Amino acid sequence: MKKKLILFAGHLASGKTTISKRIADDLNLTSLNKDDIKEILAKRIGFKNREENLKLSHATFDMMCYMLERAFKHDEIMILESNFKPYELSKIHEIVDALMIETYTLFLTAEGNILYDRYVIRDQTRDEAHRSTGLLSYDIFLKVMDEYLFDQTFHDVKIDTSYFDDQAYRNLKELIEAFIKKDEQDV
Repeated sequence: MKKKLILFAGHLASGKTTISKRIADDLNLTSLNKDDIKEILAKRIGFKNREENLKLSHATFDMMCYMLERAFKHDEIMILESNFKPYELSKIHEIVDALMIETYTLFLTAEGNILYDRYVIRDQTRDEAHRSTGLLSYDIFLKVMDEYLFDQTFHDVKIDTSYFDDQAYRNLKELIEAFIKKDEQDV
């Protein structure tokens, strides 16, 4: 079987972590989630300010790339999830191209007001590792959204999670299963 990587990218509070973990559980796949890794690093190493927190973010991404390379020595299919910046997607594509891994990238988004409402609610119980900026205003939140746009160079499909119900989940799961099964008949 050809090695395959499923990338979950997209906007803050679009459901990337929740949905990617559910897909991983349902399809029995390994999933590396940036937030989980960053929380572990923050608890162990700590940080005092935004600058140190950004260093943790960069270290988290570096660890994800390292684990990606190592994991594909044994795993056939894996999920990687983060709100990837364009340069991070470029780096991942360098790795997967070198390892001849096929990718399927999902860009999760929703209406700005819905994302912001989720973000505000989530912030109340969010791990300290993700709160170094403080609560963003709605206008700043929308500007941050503009830094993460759907790009056909890197993203295969755009998923609107504004009203993401069980049927939408089943449809997404079917898309991913089709990607996983693609080319199996050639093996």
